[in-house]
Amino acid sequence: MESKQLLWDSGKKNYVLVTANTSDETMAETDNLNDSVFKSAGKSGESAVGLMELEPYLPILQMLLQNKDRLVTLLMPQSEGTLPRYAIPGKAGSQTIYFSDALIRLMKEYCDSKNVKQRDVLEIALTEFFRRYGFQREMDKLLAKC
Repeated sequence: MESKQLLWDSGKKNYVLVTANTSDETMAETDNLNDSVFKSAGKSGESAVGLMELEPYLPILQMLLQNKDRLVTLLMPQSEGTLPRYAIPGKAGSQTIYFSDALIRLMKEYCDSKNVKQRDVLEIALTEFFRRYGFQREMDKLLAKC
């Protein structure tokens, strides 16, 4: 359950979510951010009015600041010429999956034109999918086993 950031709480007799982002460093960063914003707001009356309008957005901005590295990796595209390669541990097995005819045709055309195996395309796609949509820690642990 630790991989999902859940720890057992004896008092509640249930798992609780652990937030690792509440470290002293991130709190110091947000304090510095607040100090600089409030200092600049104190210089002019118009800035103070603008700050009052932005105040509801400060928690969102703090969350964005805490997750800056992850956001940059999501927003910046990788190089277009090469595919990422992942060494996934374990022995290979077979899995039957039904796709639409259009997707099958696109995958075959892509694999033929780029000289890539369909297995590699699906491994890359599934790895990227799991990393982006909730299984990043699990994929990182799996890839670290190599």
